Amino acid sequence: MLEISALLTLSLLGSVPIIKKIQKAKSIKHQERLELSAYLLGIQKEIEELPTEIYLQKSWLYENFINEITEIIQNDKAILRYLDRELAPDIFEIYENKKHWLRYINYEFFEDELKNYENYFNNIESNPLTPMQRLAIITHEENNLILAGAGSGKTSVILAKVGYILKKGYATQDEILVLAFNKKAQQELEERFKNRLNVNITIKTFHAFGNNIVKKSSEKESQNFDEMITKATQAIETEQYLSPYRYLFIDEFQDISEDRNRLILALKKQNDANITVVGDDWQSINKFAGSNIDIIQNFEAYYGSTATIKLDYTFRFNQEIAEASQNFILKNPAQIHKNIKSIKNSKNQSFYLYWYTSSKNMDKYIEQIIKLINSKTTNETPKKSIMILSRYNFYEPKNLTYLQNTFLELFDISFHTIHGSKGLEADYVIITHLENGKFGFPSEQSKETDEFLYAEERRLFYVALTRAKEKIFFISHSKQPSSFIDELKEENNIYILN
Repeated sequence: MLEISALLTLSLLGSVPIIKKIQKAKSIKHQERLELSAYLLGIQKEIEELPTEIYLQKSWLYENFINEITEIIQNDKAILRYLDRELAPDIFEIYENKKHWLRYINYEFFEDELKNYENYFNNIESNPLTPMQRLAIITHEENNLILAGAGSGKTSVILAKVGYILKKGYATQDEILVLAFNKKAQQELEERFKNRLNVNITIKTFHAFGNNIVKKSSEKESQNFDEMITKATQAIETEQYLSPYRYLFIDEFQDISEDRNRLILALKKQNDANITVVGDDWQSINKFAGSNIDIIQNFEAYYGSTATIKLDYTFRFNQEIAEASQNFILKNPAQIHKNIKSIKNSKNQSFYLYWYTSSKNMDKYIEQIIKLINSKTTNETPKKSIMILSRYNFYEPKNLTYLQNTFLELFDISFHTIHGSKGLEADYVIITHLENGKFGFPSEQSKETDEFLYAEERRLFYVALTRAKEKIFFISHSKQPSSFIDELKEENNIYILN
């Protein structure tokens, strides 16, 4: 097609009909723009009439408004000259910054809900919910990702969000499913729901849920877990199993695997279900068991348009531990950035380091640290807790029973691998065997494929750091210290004990 300038050149050579064609074409384009601008003003009027008493989900806003507006303007940007920004503010906002517009389209709804449910948010748990917890609860997109740092009250959000959905009448009890990764987490959720809400919703582990589907839809029960999850997914996809669930909640989503994720997607698709996942990519430590951190880090690519809320306060540890652990984990640029603040100010020393030259005396070192803690602690009720953590299970102190019995009246003492400590907390944490080497920490046994060196080992150390409510005691080799200890020493105030 000839450019207009070329056509004008031809017209100067005496071609009058061509000039008329140009004028006609301009007239048609002008008419089209007038019609489209009137159409866009109609959309503006529809937007202004959207109800403020309900939460407007992105899914149909995208479908009904955003895609249409974007397509019209991208096809012909000159149409913006036919619109008055004062008469069509949403049209301009959607085109220029649709995410910003989406964030504030529900502002009036949020303001009303925060007032209407203030008493509920203040009393559903022993402490009033934080502003970000409240925002996570009333945000009601089709897909909701809640990034919950260590000790930030993720279980409280799951509990309160389910209660809120029931109060709003969005769903009945039998239309809600909560999936947990292990029996312990499932039992804790059941207990919290019973005590706080007194409701009977379905709370299952993935294993129990998948097994139940297979039993219902197949004569043979699968013995292999992965095979069972695959069969359960196929039963959903082929509608051998018909899901009653319109609301799905997934706890510890950072541990999701590809096969479990396919199961969730099948459930969501079958019933057009609303989904809320809660997790923390900083605490993704189960790659060995099949978890894929990419699913939480790129959630929107798997699930579509998503509201992401970051819980920004920790109730567990003080600001010193919050800052040190956050700076440590964010050395890996692939981790999602969050700014975790503590409700507790740092009053006393939080980090202590005990050097050793031989791990043969590790039990003695642990006992010395417990005696030191005892000398600095007044007898309190309830008893303070001490958690001994190691990278490997075979590092469990041989004198653990002796320590538990000796300090029975003073402390609750427990040992866990760091993997096993996930979800737990203690007043004091002692981390042992911090050295380089085959069975050190970071582990040279770890077969990582991440671009960032020791990415998962770093997340594991973050989990260890964030179990402590008050103080952390590191026991590290003086000649071959863990690279993680060297890093922490450079950037934080650590008191050397010997």
